[in-house]
Amino acid sequence: MATIHAVTASPPADRRTFVVCGDDPLALRLVDELVTRYSADVTVILPSAERNHGPQIGRIPGIRVVEADRLDVDALQAAGIAAVDALALVRQDDVGNIDAALIAQELNPSIRLVVRMFNMSLGHGIRRLFNDCTVLSDASIAAPAMVAAALGEVEPSRVRLPGRTVFVARREDVAERQVLCGLAITERNSTRDQTAAREILPADQRTADLVLAVADSSTLFAGTGEPRRRRLPPLRLPTLMSAVHMIRAALPHMKDGGAILTVTSSSIREPIPRLGLSTVMRSGVAGLVKTLADELAEDRIRVNNLMPGRIDTDRVRQLDENTATKLGLSVEEVQRQTIEKIPLKRLGTIDDFGKAAAFLLSPAAAYITGASLRVDGGAMRSI
Repeated sequence: MATIHAVTASPPADRRTFVVCGDDPLALRLVDELVTRYSADVTVILPSAERNHGPQIGRIPGIRVVEADRLDVDALQAAGIAAVDALALVRQDDVGNIDAALIAQELNPSIRLVVRMFNMSLGHGIRRLFNDCTVLSDASIAAPAMVAAALGEVEPSRVRLPGRTVFVARREDVAERQVLCGLAITERNSTRDQTAAREILPADQRTADLVLAVADSSTLFAGTGEPRRRRLPPLRLPTLMSAVHMIRAALPHMKDGGAILTVTSSSIREPIPRLGLSTVMRSGVAGLVKTLADELAEDRIRVNNLMPGRIDTDRVRQLDENTATKLGLSVEEVQRQTIEKIPLKRLGTIDDFGKAAAFLLSPAAAYITGASLRVDGGAMRSI
């Protein structure tokens, strides 16, 4: 269950807003830098305000603290994730950080993600799942680098020369007369394919978005005088694209035919309130299944989809506990109300789900392809 430990007034419209997840020394330093140096509005999600560096974080003026054992939808929504500029995931949990990043992007597609990773082999691979994501290794991580990544800026780097100071900056952040030379075209700015996304010292320096500039106290970071506009990268759909990547990887090994099974949700037939983007993505997977079923049939490859309803899992039990707390009911009453809406008058079991999946993947379903099978006890009312 996510609880707000401390609340401040809503931030002014011109202040950037951030959520930081973690309670270790790095989280403490990051929050302190964002608040004291950049006057940012920061919400911190941590397991307890009384453990680890929670007490020190809680004493930083003006922050909000959300206590949550898990970085799930409820915790992120309690932190106001749908309206923030960036999310920094600094916990020492690679899988947990990736899962939280996926949830955050579903709730806020334009969010900037900064993810701390121990396994950088995994870290380099997950970037393609997100719209705007920076992955920092634990070995090289430092608070200034994390702050710069969260702000979407170049890490501060200045060199003092006789009579002047030069620094690295984004072209949009400095006046044109401050630019000494173009340094690079970065991946974030490039529209080319990933193999050619970065270029150091491009022949045409005007194409470089990363520049070397001379400091000028009267115009530093003045830019063109126009307000900075948030860059909205093309929307990518993690749930859909993960299915695409996995199927693409499996097909070369299916020369003798076989079966592919995806798992979506009952929301593709009956949308769930406040999960619009999630519904869109899962519906995309269902459309992919139907398309591939036609295209791969001649290769003797069947493609089907499972639509689970209410299955008795730890996650569903957690959701029932959250609902009970919000409505002031017992968990048993919430479960009773849920079961009352299911014709079979019970939750599904893991065995129910597993047996349905095994059937669709087995020769017993040899004449079934392009289907989306409901495993919901009859809960969906659509025909």
